[in-house]
Amino acid sequence: MAYFAQFALDAPSVAMVTASHNENGWTGVKMGAQRPLTFGPDEMTALKALVLGGDFDLIGGGSYEFVSGFRERYIEDLTAGRNFGRKLKVVAACGNGTAGAFAPQVLEGIGCEVIPLDVELDHSFPRYNPNPEDMQMLHAIRDKVLETDADVGFGFDGDGDRCGVVDNEGIEIFADKVGVMLARDISGLHAKSVFVVRASSNKPEIVVVVESPVSPERRREMFEALDAVLRRNPEVGAYNQIF
Repeated sequence: MAYFAQFALDAPSVAMVTASHNENGWTGVKMGAQRPLTFGPDEMTALKALVLGGDFDLIGGGSYEFVSGFRERYIEDLTAGRNFGRKLKVVAACGNGTAGAFAPQVLEGIGCEVIPLDVELDHSFPRYNPNPEDMQMLHAIRDKVLETDADVGFGFDGDGDRCGVVDNEGIEIFADKVGVMLARDISGLHAKSVFVVRASSNKPEIVVVVESPVSPERRREMFEALDAVLRRNPEVGAYNQIF
């Protein structure tokens, strides 16, 4: 919703209080100053040095403005004119994180029969840390999918920007396969689109990349980087695909 607000409210910068990758009790701020980009390692390192060095002036002059009804505006944007061809029974698992305030209503708004699972907001996360890559959460979704004969289960992380998937047989579909399926679907909607998909499941430091390069030069850079990873880690068994 923070990223949506940047464009809907014409705000060039964003700061979102979040902790989805941290254990309970630890939080942080995700930020960016050139939409739609957020700060990466270089920007965060520079910010750290600025803060620790006290190299800034608090000149004041800022202001605060509360925008009412923005949750409803966000949900309307996600659901308006969108509907599945058939009614799906969907488990919406939120791990008691903030997605519980949005995801069930959004799924209902596009025509799903929603089976809520841990959608009550509770910062103590009483059942498990809301991490859709954690097997404890995925197994809870699996059990609910099989119990209710649902078509699919979605698991959202603490701030709602990651989603895990469990199919109707209770099998987890990990991020590499989801990335490939999304790339195939989007490429069918946009002529001459190009996606580079990089996937791995047995090297935690290797991440999935699904990107439409903006130029042949960028595409070459990506492949060179991927090839370098494969040369350093021949046991990864990863694959590259172009659509």
